[in-house]
Amino acid sequence: KGTVGHHVKALEDSGLIRVVRARKVRAVVEKFYGRVAKTFVFPSIPGVEEQGIPPFIAEAIDEAREPNEGEASLLTLRHARIPHHLAHEFQARLMALGEEFAGSSPGGSTTYGMLLGLYTTDRPSLPDGDIYDEGTG
Repeated sequence: KGTVGHHVKALEDSGLIRVVRARKVRAVVEKFYGRVAKTFVFPSIPGVEEQGIPPFIAEAIDEAREPNEGEASLLTLRHARIPHHLAHEFQARLMALGEEFAGSSPGGSTTYGMLLGLYTTDRPSLPDGDIYDEGTG
């Protein structure tokens, strides 16, 4: 309880979360927290190619911005241990989704980008928690 409270306070102090609701239950004040942004945009990193980051990933990082009210945004990272044939099936489905996205009829006032990927890792096991989400909206 104390460790969680310490880390929540650190996130609040850094401006990443804020209290969105509070209520008193007996003698204790319960606080409910929410994120302060739908997405977090990281600055460009000089020398990304020298670090082995593909140029299109660096471009996506550079051009991404915080969404305005009502704009969609999603960033997620997932891991799974799957056989090669299933990875090839996911690859084909991602490619089809990317082609569908790029071939959409123009309209609206916002230009969206889509970065899709399926990659192998050197991880010996699946990471704990395995879900990293930001910017669902």
